[in-house]
Amino acid sequence: MGRRPLNFASIRQQVKCQRVLSLVDWHPRSVRGGISRGPCPIHGSTYPMSRVFVTNGQVCYCHKCKWYGDAIDLFARLASCSKLDAAYACVALIGGNPDDYKFR
Repeated sequence: MGRRPLNFASIRQQVKCQRVLSLVDWHPRSVRGGISRGPCPIHGSTYPMSRVFVTNGQVCYCHKCKWYGDAIDLFARLASCSKLDAAYACVALIGGNPDDYKFR
């Protein structure tokens, strides 16, 4: 039997993009007003001063490759997995119990 669907909206409120980005050792090149900028882990920018990838914690956006998403989308893309697998992984990242995020 497969895993049950999770309430993505609840997970999105708890898991920030920075937490997922820390898994790939992403560090912003600049932080101002709660907005972090740095190289894009999606298209793999290599320029040392790159600031095309932007996150406010809730969502991320790359001005070059135009990728946009939240922490679940980001995990799914970086890990090449489904959004459901990413959601379960995001719950594990925060030490949560998936049962707490299932629809009732």
